[in-house]
Amino acid sequence: MSDSRTGVPAGRPAGIRWPDLPGLTAAAALGAVYLLTMCRDLYWYDSAELAMAALQPGLSHPPGQPLHTLVGYAVSRLFQGHPLLGLNALSAACAALTAVPAMRLVRILRGRTGGDAEWMAAAVLVGLGMTDAVWESATRIEVYSMAGMMAIWQAAHVAEIATGLDADEPPSRTDWFLAGLLPGLAASVHPYVAIFSAIATVLALAGPLLRGRWSSIRASLLSVPGLLLGLAPYAWIPASTLLDGNLAWGEPSTFEAMSFYLRGVDYSQNRAGVPVAMVQAADFVLWLAGKGT
Repeated sequence: MSDSRTGVPAGRPAGIRWPDLPGLTAAAALGAVYLLTMCRDLYWYDSAELAMAALQPGLSHPPGQPLHTLVGYAVSRLFQGHPLLGLNALSAACAALTAVPAMRLVRILRGRTGGDAEWMAAAVLVGLGMTDAVWESATRIEVYSMAGMMAIWQAAHVAEIATGLDADEPPSRTDWFLAGLLPGLAASVHPYVAIFSAIATVLALAGPLLRGRWSSIRASLLSVPGLLLGLAPYAWIPASTLLDGNLAWGEPSTFEAMSFYLRGVDYSQNRAGVPVAMVQAADFVLWLAGKGT
């Protein structure tokens, strides 16, 4: 079924065209606010540690944020003489750009494109982006903006795949590859955010896949190499220990030290390890389902 005004399959927008203007406008508005109000230097919490890891480059606290470190290292080199400005701007840019996949998700869930309702949704996104919880992490050196952008992008992409399966429009190989790549990249920034992304992906696609053809299930296996590629930045964790004088939390140069690092044992007294966090995430999703949200 296609939208009568655009000819695009319902819920499946084709690239960045006119219907995407509300999302781009929301991103531009949020980007301007974030850039004008962001930190120009260091901030408290983890900002100083994450900045040091990105500038050297090094290895920050468990369970690792290697993609943020490597991208931050590249961005800091673009801001010669003002590397901290670049790292703060990276958070601002990621937070602002999250509006684009968020608007894509709104469009898919509505099942059509265009209309004044999209501009209203864009205004709501800008309002949400101005809330303290979002603004605070978007205007300092932190991993949440980048991880959130990846997670929302994944949610929009999975919603599009599910819509296509329900409409008997099999996703392409690239679609399935991206369905694995995006949560892998999110995990390379913040594993706990990626847990929710992975659970949402399974819940969204399990039904359409089981109702579909065997060929769709086989095609979905292409998400596995995408996931592995998305997790590739984790190779930086042992590699970082090869650099003399750089920050390397825990020196994970052996298998035992690597396991200790990835399990977050350092935080065992005040933060759950990955297995416990996965159980807690599953409990939270079941609680939400029971509430009917």
